[in-house]
Amino acid sequence: MYLATCIVAQKEPSLWIWRKQYELGSPAHDGRVRCEGLGVLKTAPRLQSKRMPRRAKNSNIILTLARIIRRKGHDTVIKCLPSLIQKFPNIQYVIAGPHRKKDTYLDELKLLAKELSVENHLIFIDYIPESDLNEIYSRSQVYIMVSRTYNDIGDSEGFGITFLEANACGCPVIGSTEGGIPDAVENNKNGLLVPADDIKSLTKAIDKFLEDQSFRRKIIDQGIERVNNDFTWEKLTIKMVKYLSDIKN
Repeated sequence: MYLATCIVAQKEPSLWIWRKQYELGSPAHDGRVRCEGLGVLKTAPRLQSKRMPRRAKNSNIILTLARIIRRKGHDTVIKCLPSLIQKFPNIQYVIAGPHRKKDTYLDELKLLAKELSVENHLIFIDYIPESDLNEIYSRSQVYIMVSRTYNDIGDSEGFGITFLEANACGCPVIGSTEGGIPDAVENNKNGLLVPADDIKSLTKAIDKFLEDQSFRRKIIDQGIERVNNDFTWEKLTIKMVKYLSDIKN
């Protein structure tokens, strides 16, 4: 059996998952390189999307762009809406991403929204092509993915490239403290971190971005700077070449 000299993590699984495997005795050397970069995404708001219903215009849009599966925590965001609507009546939660036809989670989300009387504040979009990513991120006040971990089946969040995509488009982010998300989201740097399934903490974090525009602007600027400094392919290539050179020597 061969021992790896370094680990290159491309999207999922992230290095967090690799570290957990290493702690459990996986045969790998403790050299590691993260390979997680962004292309040409940038702030480019365009307001004429046919994918966004008319009621989204002039709304406070909060966004989750991910597969619609239970681990992603969409239900936690929906549970925050009743109190947020009282303060921000024009809030719209956009859930964008594909779902598994045999999975009941999408139907459960719709039922939950109806039970909480927030169904008019939800927008479901099945698929977003890459050409529309800039727009949907740029139009959103905050990007949210508060994933949870299922230890019993080994299901956890990887690095979370969507956080960096949102940052690159001038959108601050909120993530959970689970899995590899803290590698993508630095608390009070490019976004905020909250515990998974913590409705109170998440509501407070969303409120902070919608209410405090100076704080939101600061996080936007720091997020863009962080992406440009650490996560472009040019910067990551330089970093990887250095790692490989050090290993060779």
